[in-house]
Amino acid sequence: MLIGAGFFSYVLGSCCSLVDGLDSMAKKFLEQLDTINDYMEICKIPSHLRHRVRVYIWNKKILAQRSNERQILRLMSPALKNEVLLYNYGKDVMRIEFFSDAPPSFIILAAGIIQHNLFGPQDIITMEGMFNEPFYVMVKGEITIFRGHDEKQRIIKVCRTNGFWNERVLVFDSPADISARAHDFVESYSFEGSKMRMILCQYPGVHQKVR
Repeated sequence: MLIGAGFFSYVLGSCCSLVDGLDSMAKKFLEQLDTINDYMEICKIPSHLRHRVRVYIWNKKILAQRSNERQILRLMSPALKNEVLLYNYGKDVMRIEFFSDAPPSFIILAAGIIQHNLFGPQDIITMEGMFNEPFYVMVKGEITIFRGHDEKQRIIKVCRTNGFWNERVLVFDSPADISARAHDFVESYSFEGSKMRMILCQYPGVHQKVR
């Protein structure tokens, strides 16, 4: 019995040490998960929908680790912040064909307005005819780009990792001319159209390639 009690105390102590060792962001995530579970219980959300919510939240955990990126960057000097932005996002922005020859200053400005997104399976990411849809760059996943609705849908293409869509907002303030639907979990960057148009106006050479 004494051996069993001692072993239990050892296991309990180890578990406490592990919990204490969790970083603050992991603790915050677990707290948010508890809050979400409580919310779904109060609202009597059906089990199949609860499962989808939990799977989405778990998949979003990695993105949540960068949720305070803007606050962290504000702690740095302007030069250091620009260097970090260029390192973190330079390759992703420059692999877009019309940004491939853009100067570092353009990349930094574009990286500064990036929004991180995660979409679940079958989510409609972009809807044809809607205004203020951003320009998207795929980080991970697969989507179908199509036009039309219901039985009149016409598939334009399937876009996989490293693809992009809704580039028309880089030039025009107009509604989306396509819809985009996620196949599975899709991680992407989005760029607000009006902000990108303002940035492009400062770089005629890049603007010309986009047009």
